[in-house]
Amino acid sequence: MIIGVIGLVVVVVLALGGTVSRTTSGVSELQAPDPEAGPSVSGLFVDPGTKVLGIRLSSSTYRVRVQFTASPECFENLTGGADWPIDHESCRSDVPITGTVAGSGRTAFGDTVVVVERKITRTCYEALLNRGATPWPVSAEACLT
Repeated sequence: MIIGVIGLVVVVVLALGGTVSRTTSGVSELQAPDPEAGPSVSGLFVDPGTKVLGIRLSSSTYRVRVQFTASPECFENLTGGADWPIDHESCRSDVPITGTVAGSGRTAFGDTVVVVERKITRTCYEALLNRGATPWPVSAEACLT
């Protein structure tokens, strides 16, 4: 009897495990833009959400990464995961983006490379997917909201 119950539990767990559909973020690799050429899209990401037994528990999330340069002194003030813009004089920027610092680096000339990630709509994601490493901000109507 106990073996039958254990077997039934194993079958149920395996069945449910096979019906949970959650994928890690999909990444659309874009050709790395030249940071010296101005702000541009450097990555697109989608998290398809979670489905269990055909029922959607969470919806898809779409994100964009934008890369641009700041003064050399900004590098010391960047922390991955921090909110952008950073309230420090050395990191002031004309780039119209808010989000999370997703990366940083240095150019060959010593300027700071800043990578900011933010949520976007599915329509914006699809529009950017066809454009590649496009300048930021994009003029695509889908991304203006």
